Amino acid sequence: MLKTAGVLNNLLVLENNGTTSLGLTNLAYSPGPNEAYQSLTYTITALPNPAMGSIVLADGTTPVTVNTSYSLAQIQGLEFETAPNGYGQSVFSFAVQDNGGTANGGQDTLNQSLNISVQQVPSPPPNQPANAIVGSNQPIVGTGNQRIEGGIGAKTITGGGGNNVFVYSSMLEIGQTITNFTVGQDKIDLSGLLNSLVPGGYQGTNAITDGYIKLVQGSTSDTTILDIDRDGPLGPSIFRPFLQLENVTPTQLSNPSNFIF
Repeated sequence: MLKTAGVLNNLLVLENNGTTSLGLTNLAYSPGPNEAYQSLTYTITALPNPAMGSIVLADGTTPVTVNTSYSLAQIQGLEFETAPNGYGQSVFSFAVQDNGGTANGGQDTLNQSLNISVQQVPSPPPNQPANAIVGSNQPIVGTGNQRIEGGIGAKTITGGGGNNVFVYSSMLEIGQTITNFTVGQDKIDLSGLLNSLVPGGYQGTNAITDGYIKLVQGSTSDTTILDIDRDGPLGPSIFRPFLQLENVTPTQLSNPSNFIF
């Protein structure tokens, strides 16, 4: 029993995202060498917490159930539908089994699984200033003294003068560039992002020394790349670029007073 094509990748979506493909379209399996005469069955063995969401067929509405067998085409078309206001982490798994049995040490079952994460979208602070900027698919240009939430997707953000707070709460906000961060005046608020990554919420005071954030020089001497290791120094993940800041060096930015953790 073996997988002959396709990859099972973990799925990350935002709260109330709707329906998203599990990305199983290219999966293919074989009973093994010289066993083409055997047939395969595909049985769901575990579903995500229903408070988080549900697995549905490609029609986007029909839910699948545990211990039920489906065709390969149905498995390939599976989708995840978020539950209203639900979030968290859970596992989806299924078993591929041939009808050759396990006699003489044979293996007739291959267990497959992937992790599904629904990331909470923080509510706006109750006392958010009237001049806050929240989300946009276009470059953002502020007027100064603002709280700026860039939202999902890559974009350029220019804060203007005064004291600005650049807010990040999701790994889906990757790829943004802040053009005019001013050390000693502006701040980068990573508290929501860190709380979404660390089980139970981030309790530290310096995510740089705690191994979640790393500042490295970008393509020029006065450009900084902020890297994030989503599970910190003890997990298997590695640092990946998240945010670029222009006209500021890693040394200038490294003071924790430039951040809200």
